[in-house]
Amino acid sequence: FEMIPSMAETPARTELREELLVPLTNGTRGSETWMHRPLLRARVESTLGMIAHTLVRAPRPEPDARPLFFRVMAVDHESRELLLRLERFNHYFTHESVLLAAGQSIQVGSGGNVYGGVDWVACAMNADEHADLTLPGSWALPEAPVGNPAAVHSDALRELFGVAFRADGAVRNSIVGFQLKGVASEAEAWEAGFGSIYWMEGVVTRVRDRHGGNGKLLSIMRVNNDWMCDLAALVEYDDEGVALGGAFTARFLRYATVPGLGVGHPAIVYDEASDLYWMASNVNRDAARRWRNPPAEEQALHPALHITPFSKCEVDRSTLALFYSPNLFNWQPAGVVDYHQALHRHFTYPHMIVDGEDLLIVSRASFAPWARDDSELNAFYNNHNSNSISFHRVRNFRRLANAAWALEQGVYSQHPRANGPVIEVSGMPGAAKDSASS
Repeated sequence: FEMIPSMAETPARTELREELLVPLTNGTRGSETWMHRPLLRARVESTLGMIAHTLVRAPRPEPDARPLFFRVMAVDHESRELLLRLERFNHYFTHESVLLAAGQSIQVGSGGNVYGGVDWVACAMNADEHADLTLPGSWALPEAPVGNPAAVHSDALRELFGVAFRADGAVRNSIVGFQLKGVASEAEAWEAGFGSIYWMEGVVTRVRDRHGGNGKLLSIMRVNNDWMCDLAALVEYDDEGVALGGAFTARFLRYATVPGLGVGHPAIVYDEASDLYWMASNVNRDAARRWRNPPAEEQALHPALHITPFSKCEVDRSTLALFYSPNLFNWQPAGVVDYHQALHRHFTYPHMIVDGEDLLIVSRASFAPWARDDSELNAFYNNHNSNSISFHRVRNFRRLANAAWALEQGVYSQHPRANGPVIEVSGMPGAAKDSASS
């Protein structure tokens, strides 16, 4: 699941143990500290609740008033230190270097509940299936949630891959907490550090295949955007030692292409008989469309679609497809479960189980929402909002996979399967190391 640190009942905060000089030059776009964002080592009273890649701020009293904003690049719990990157958008309202005194508060950065204006961090809970799950003590949490690295690279992701999220005035103002002036365009706002893509709705699967599975949990998370409709984020959870009182750990692996993860929420099951993972996921047939709703006077015949800027991959949820994989990373098409020509119709957010030789799939659906003129809810049902549940049976589903080809390893493959290298972000630079999952 995902959490938003700024929406906690008591958002995390700490104080500086020593004064901290925050350098700013000229206070304008293109200045030295704009082009080369300073990295600052902050010694704090506690690192509890501080998460790598999330936004924090240092509130300042009158007459300064405006807070300073930083990204947490690394957390060293043992030394009680944060590595902070000064965010570029500080230059719009702070025009010279600032000395933060010992005792200065450092707290969660954004207080606005606006998509694109808050950090979403990944987390999981684990419990023994025989325990009383109504008791909080039955559940274990990872040592720390996982922050989204995309938040650190919003401008680069937009420039290289065309993926970005909202950086409009409403989002910018929700982050800084006041009316921000001086931003000339959304492109400039992305450059300044606004508009990070976010992850959501992870699907967790135990990696237990017999040809290299490591027994850990892999969360494949949706990444909403306009163009890369197969973009996903992968987070790994290791709960092997929890039953023995050991640690429950989590780490970000990478961004990856997984069919339909920019479109909707998939369903994934592991099938022991085929030793393959199976996924029902939506397919966007044309991500390059310029989506526009017809004029209001035409919507009786052509109902309005649910179109969200920077999440346009999810406009087309009319096709539910089936895929298989030997490893949860590489997916092959097996066929189409169901589809409709009309974009108003959808089959989405599926769930599925193996039933002998068949796959049983249940899905949210929108069925002929414009068929009844007397229904006041006609305009509500569309490509996003459901009014039906659809049931599907894929008979003899294993015949749809080329299992011998997918599972081939031979003399050239290696065990265990490599998931790395991954750069650890829990410590400070200098302590980072490459590691491979086994």
